[in-house]
Amino acid sequence: MPARRETRTGLRTAPRDSAQQAMTTLYQQWYNALVAGLRLDPATFQLLQPNAPLGDTSDQLWAYYNSIPTLSLVNNFQINAVNRFYDDYRAVVNVLISQTGDTLRQDLGDCYPTWMTYVSGLSPAPKPADLPDVYFSWATIHCPGAASRGRNDLEAMLDDPIALAQQAVLDRSGFINGVPNFSATIEDLRDAVTQAPSASFSFDSATQSADTSRSWASSEVGGFWDFFEGGGSGDWSETQAKAAASHVTVSVAFQHALTFPAEPGGWYSSSTLTSAYATRDNTLWKPAVTPNWNSTFGPGGNMQRFLTELIVIDGINTTMTSAAGYSSSEEEEIRADAEAGVFPFFFAEASGGASSSVSFDDEGTMTVTSTSPAGNPVVLGAIVSPAAALLAGE
Repeated sequence: MPARRETRTGLRTAPRDSAQQAMTTLYQQWYNALVAGLRLDPATFQLLQPNAPLGDTSDQLWAYYNSIPTLSLVNNFQINAVNRFYDDYRAVVNVLISQTGDTLRQDLGDCYPTWMTYVSGLSPAPKPADLPDVYFSWATIHCPGAASRGRNDLEAMLDDPIALAQQAVLDRSGFINGVPNFSATIEDLRDAVTQAPSASFSFDSATQSADTSRSWASSEVGGFWDFFEGGGSGDWSETQAKAAASHVTVSVAFQHALTFPAEPGGWYSSSTLTSAYATRDNTLWKPAVTPNWNSTFGPGGNMQRFLTELIVIDGINTTMTSAAGYSSSEEEEIRADAEAGVFPFFFAEASGGASSSVSFDDEGTMTVTSTSPAGNPVVLGAIVSPAAALLAGE
């Protein structure tokens, strides 16, 4: 039996930036392998981390669609602050100019806040066409002096898409735990994923290209990445660097792989946001306020792109090897601290029935076998669409 190698040659004093460069290269390679293996389009695909199984309530699913993608091939929701679509959209709608909406506020005067509180609390929310009569019934008791004027204003608003959007964005009746609703539910996803085809592919860091220059985010990986999710001791960074720079192979089998779209709920008006994108001046945007067109859609804007579809996998079986020649002390630490997840799938053991096993051969090569049983769909990635494509048809 060959003797166990106890040295950490080459990487013992590797700086943190060297480890990050190695992980960046590894993620670029893994991204390309996913694109090829799942037949995805590098012009739109973004890899998401961590890979926690979805639960049984739709708000966990909707939270993905409610996020604005970062300019990166990989997006980690635990590291990167989530820019929420509903919040940004609501802010835009509220600074757009609506003559009928302003008239309603002026005609109702002190009654306006009370009316808004009342109508926002109705469940189910009234349809826009019903608002004039709903208001008139309420106003004959609570604001009789503006009952007729307010009804006339609301009738005029039916022909004003901006005013309607400003009313609709207040409708939170379909929200769950504060998360805005989208057109697809978790039940819809679970039904769809069982019908999705299987997929399998392999990865080898020795041969896989790391060139992502032609992808939608170029070579930007974003964030700081580790090979192991666990904390580890003071020497843990050395082990991380050693793993990242090692020869890595991965074999992957998914029982189901699904591309799953969803659209915003009734609180959203695509025509209004399209108008906002098409009109940069103060004929539509209120002057001297934020947000404005540039802070929303410009080079540094917060709504330059949108998440329109999710890549969902179910029934996961993977085997990853890292031929780094780990020492016995490194092996012990890996076994103890890597339970929270290991590259490339970071889902903790026992999460949705997931399990993993770590073994080492006599040469110190690590093998990690991970499984997640069918019935526990996991979000792997997203389809990202630029604002220009969705709002201007470019």
